[in-house]
Amino acid sequence: LGSLHTNQYAAGASMVLCYGFAEIPRAAGRRRVMLVASAAVGLFIVALGTCATANVATCAGLLTGAGLTKNRVGLIALFLIAFILILATGLTTDFLDVATGVLFPGKSDSQIRGLSGRWAMWENTLAVASTHPFVGHGFGVQNRLGRIGITTHNLLVQIFLDTGAVGLAIFSIAMLMFAKEVLQRRTVVPPGLAGCVAALI
Repeated sequence: LGSLHTNQYAAGASMVLCYGFAEIPRAAGRRRVMLVASAAVGLFIVALGTCATANVATCAGLLTGAGLTKNRVGLIALFLIAFILILATGLTTDFLDVATGVLFPGKSDSQIRGLSGRWAMWENTLAVASTHPFVGHGFGVQNRLGRIGITTHNLLVQIFLDTGAVGLAIFSIAMLMFAKEVLQRRTVVPPGLAGCVAALI
């Protein structure tokens, strides 16, 4: 299991877990069985992972999924688990230290405050992106330029680098349209929509 303790798979597993969690309450038959199995595997991988971003995103996605589907049992379960953890850690140690250790595994206070060097990475990326601000540098620019890094660790910065202001505007409009659709359909949520929103949070 030690070799699986990594941050390589946690983001994808978080999306699978959140999608399954949001869709399970309204699913039936084989679909429900597959969603439960997928969510369980996702939870296992997130628990093994060391990706702080995936941990925080999982918490946000689970709460969003439970809220969108009006899954009272899911919300109660999430809050009950949180309450038990707060109680258990409050009796033994400082809750903030435990929460920080769970959400940001292996990170020091300075790494958390500095986002593990991401501020500097984003500043460097935005400086490069500003040389072609309207249409960007094109996809895969990191390999061509070789000085930014493998990834920006920020979707919006990456979109701006690759496609410029035009691509960022198109992406933003698409996300706003998606949010509008979700809000308009919050009384009748079609299968898959709540799961997608929860996974993308």
